[in-house]
Amino acid sequence: VNQIVAVARPVETRFRVADVMRHRRCTRREDRHVGAAIVLGLQLRLDAFLVPGGQTTRTLVAVLENPAFPGPAREQAFFSLRHVRNQSLDVLERGHRTLLTFESVSPYEFKAHDFAFFLINMRGKPEQAHAVLDPLLSSPDYKRVWERARLLKVDAYLMEAAKPTVDKARRKALVEQAAKLVGNDWMQIEDRISQQPDVLGVLQEDVPHGSVTETVDEAGRTGVDHDRA
Repeated sequence: VNQIVAVARPVETRFRVADVMRHRRCTRREDRHVGAAIVLGLQLRLDAFLVPGGQTTRTLVAVLENPAFPGPAREQAFFSLRHVRNQSLDVLERGHRTLLTFESVSPYEFKAHDFAFFLINMRGKPEQAHAVLDPLLSSPDYKRVWERARLLKVDAYLMEAAKPTVDKARRKALVEQAAKLVGNDWMQIEDRISQQPDVLGVLQEDVPHGSVTETVDEAGRTGVDHDRA
């Protein structure tokens, strides 16, 4: 027969504790972490955007900066930020800085390299790139990006030297600092300048010309030096 075996509606537990079964976090459990699904949905919607999405940017930044989300989901939120049309450079710089503060799929050294490139070539803040690059150059743990980091540091000096607000003496000193990083191989400096003549062409007069001699830098690498004419 039909009969009521409990009360007709839910009641408060008051001082008692409800007996429930808790599930560990996983994509197939009831108490799973939904961060990856949220980010995936946002990523898919980005392809349909025709105008900048302020709300999407705020949501992605919230995911990126929330430690409750797993590292890969936070990193994916940053990648999505980079694909929002007409994204603010302030937002991207904030995202780069946040990305360095937690572990994710990408190794730290690659994230730091990308951030330094952003500061030098997109943000117009080459002087700030040194603080990002110096740990990569001073630690044996980052040997696989050492050469690229060294050339980025050269570019940082040159881009700072090319700023209109830098006086002639400071500009000369910055170019010389760039040359020391490549063992005073001025051919390399000229090559870096020639890659961006519209920006770095002003530095041509600071590149010495004359006879060439071999030099050895602080790391024991042999280079060439141009005796100033």
